[in-house]
Order: sequence, then C-alpha cells, then structure tokens
Amino acid sequence: MCLQFDILASDLVSTPGRLTMFLNLGSKEEPDVTRRKRYWTIWTKANGGPPQRKDRLSPRIFVKRMALVEVADTTKNVRQEPVDGISSYSVIRDVIKWKTGQRVPPEPSVDERVVAWPGPGRGSST
Repeated sequence: MCLQFDILASDLVSTPGRLTMFLNLGSKEEPDVTRRKRYWTIWTKANGGPPQRKDRLSPRIFVKRMALVEVADTTKNVRQEPVDGISSYSVIRDVIKWKTGQRVPPEPSVDERVVAWPGPGRGSST
C-alpha cells in the first residue's frame, strides 16, 4: 500500500510536488496488519490513539489530512543494491505528527460522566 502526500509550499496553497510513503501489508489476499507493522503505527498516530476493538483500521483515516513528515532519499533499489545520487528519489520515512483531523472521542455515557459537586461558596454549608 502507498500513501501519497502533496507537499505544500511555504504559502500553504501551492503544491510543488507529491511524495509517497510505502507500507507493506503482506502478500496474502487479506492485508496483514499487526502491531509490528508500520501501517499500525502510522494508523494509530492518525487516529490519535490505538484502535477500539470494533475499529477496522481503514485507510480512509489518511484522506485529506495535513501532516508533518520526515523525508529522505532512497539509498537502495528494489533488489536492495546501493544506488547513486542520480538513481535515488525522495520518499516519506515517517509521519511525525498529524496536524488535522484528530479523532473525536465519543460522548461519555451517563455512567461515565463526572458529577460536579458544589465547592465552598457555591451552595455548600461550610
């Protein structure tokens, strides 16, 4: 799987380029997403925390978001052979911080709400 990021210029409007982040999900028919995979780490950062039991780790969480990313040049080709400066290209190594679209926690149930007790001067008898 790959995530494509539009690189924003300093004016935060124009996009001089696009970079790709590659995420290995295994070679099986179903994606293999475990806590050891990079996808898990990136998804958890984008979600603002680990998935709930019912979460499906959908890639939609990455769509139309802004992030601070670490960019580096490739040093090896697909056969893991060293490449020179002409053959290398830039890729995103890591998402440092997601800047937009944080997950909104669900409303607490009635049992989880904190009951505020009146303090001194607010109707207490002290």
